[in-house]
This record gives sequence, C-alpha cells and structure tokens, in this order.
Amino acid sequence: MQLELLAFFVVLVVCCGYFFSNTLSIPIIKLKDKAIDISRGNMKTVIDIKSKDEVGELAAAFNQMTCNLLQSQQEIKKHSHDLEQKVTERTMELNKKLEEIEKMNSLVVNRELKMIELKKEVGELKNKLGKV
Repeated sequence: MQLELLAFFVVLVVCCGYFFSNTLSIPIIKLKDKAIDISRGNMKTVIDIKSKDEVGELAAAFNQMTCNLLQSQQEIKKHSHDLEQKVTERTMELNKKLEEIEKMNSLVVNRELKMIELKKEVGELKNKLGKV
C-alpha cells in the first residue's frame, strides 16, 4: 500500500513538474526569444502570450514597450528628416548671402583699384602742371 502511495505521489510530482514546465518555462522561453528579436531591431515582433498570470502581464508590457520604441524611432526619423531639410534650406540661404558678399567685395575691390589708378593719374597731372 505504501509503495502504491509512493508511486502515486511520484507520478503526481512528475505530472505537476510537466504542467509547471509547460505553463511557466515555455512562455518564458518564448518571451526571451522575442526579446532577442526586439534587441536585434525587429520592432514589429509581437509576443503572443495570452495567459492571465505574471508572465502574461510581462508579455503585455513587452508588447507595449516595443510599440513605444517603434513610435519613438519613427518620431526620431521624422525629426531627423526635418532637421536635414532645415540644414539644406539654411545652407542655400548662406550660399546666397555669400554670393552677394562676394559680389559686393568684388565691387569694392574694383572701386579701390580705380581710386588707386585715379590717384596715380592725379599725381602725374600734378607733376606735369608743376613742370609747366
């Protein structure tokens, strides 16, 4: 009788172990595998664990976290694109201003050269008038 009772408890322990293995270990392994997928950049990974226990809550939290990360990633891409556009616009504006400055500088240099030339001619005229 004791041997039968012992065998019954052994079978019961093995069955309970198998049950807990399936209800706890397998979902945790799935969760780990999906977390690895997410860490590799696959933000569209969905953890499909619907249990009502802590593992199910953890899976739901992972899904929410992944959704938030994907949304943040999209916002960063949008902001990056907007910044690139602004930089392009500013660069074009600066190039236009630089072109204007170069034109003005060229005009100033040409006027200075003409002034030097005129001073030289005035000096020559003074010399000629002084000799007369």
